[in-house]
Amino acid sequence: MKQVLFAVVLIFTFQNLIAQPEVRKLAEYELKGDVSSVVSKDYSGKMSFGELVTDKLIETTTHKFDQKGNLIEFELINSDKHEKNSYKYNANDKLIQISSLDGSNSSYEYSNNRLIKIDTYNKNNKLERRVKRPYNSPSSFVDITYNGDGSERGRSTYKNNLLVTEVVYNNTTNYIYNANKKLIEKRYSGVKVDMGDVLSAFMMANALGDVSGINDMQGKKVNSTTRLFYNEKGFIRQEIVTGTNTRGKTATSKYKYDSKGNWILKITTLKENNKDYYLITERNINYYSSNESSTNNLIRHEKAEFPGGEKAMTEFINENLIYPKSCQEMGIQGRVTVSFIVSKEDGSLKDIKVERGVDSDMDKEAIRIVSSMPKWIPAIEDDKQTISIRFRLQ
Repeated sequence: MKQVLFAVVLIFTFQNLIAQPEVRKLAEYELKGDVSSVVSKDYSGKMSFGELVTDKLIETTTHKFDQKGNLIEFELINSDKHEKNSYKYNANDKLIQISSLDGSNSSYEYSNNRLIKIDTYNKNNKLERRVKRPYNSPSSFVDITYNGDGSERGRSTYKNNLLVTEVVYNNTTNYIYNANKKLIEKRYSGVKVDMGDVLSAFMMANALGDVSGINDMQGKKVNSTTRLFYNEKGFIRQEIVTGTNTRGKTATSKYKYDSKGNWILKITTLKENNKDYYLITERNINYYSSNESSTNNLIRHEKAEFPGGEKAMTEFINENLIYPKSCQEMGIQGRVTVSFIVSKEDGSLKDIKVERGVDSDMDKEAIRIVSSMPKWIPAIEDDKQTISIRFRLQ
């Protein structure tokens, strides 16, 4: 199930990856206007009491933009990894550096305001990848990607500033666009090695001391065609995938929008082998021109959630917590555990009580903090929540 849902995530985000590598603008992330930040959450979905609700959180991404619409920070969190990048631009708004949380970085070199090279270094400052760009014309060029050892990894060909062909080793992808420069078809052909065959070959090599079975392995030729259809606002409404070893996959998306025309809820239904899988994406969008944010409250959750998630709740507590003076003077520290019920009707909190206290003044402050919280995003039923509030002297 998890693999299928990640496949849906990949299907519906690859269109944002076909832009030139130096382009990090709002439009590449299906955003417009004076957006300052957006937090996106991908959930698996399921039917409960005849209603579609969120099930498990798959991934959270955060994008932050400057007032010119340039991406300046990106963060991704899921069960397998945590990535965080910062982006630096020159006076002409050209991307010149990406710095990552793990210590790796990429530098962008220009000549006459045109990108000519990208170097990517790992955390040990060793060159891992280099991209060189020779031009046929200002809008037609090729990005040639090399591994750290100088061997060629692949080529990406652009015409009229649009990616038309991508070759990585033995795999080729062609991109086709309509008159409005919208991607409408993706054709892939390549070689795929079955991982079961790989594991079997390694086991035989280990048992017999003969690696010829590994060296002689050949992948199977595969191909696929992906067709995209858009709604009246220019967002993908349907994607149909056909090809080798598939009876056909159809993914259909429906959207809800905020007052500025940006979508804040996307529900994707993937049909595969006569089964339906659901992916629910929620976006909390903040704008420079308004202190208010566009938040979706249109989908029910299996579990209630603080607006913006756990990170936002932690920030709320840290910003509003008042350390009792009596506890400071006596050097008292600790965690107060508080439970409460989130109403299924409107997300309001009730039955707030201390489950595990430290000091009476600390307990009162913990109750005050929880009582002052904004309404939560409600679940399909009244939901009991338990949180710990930490008091620590600096």
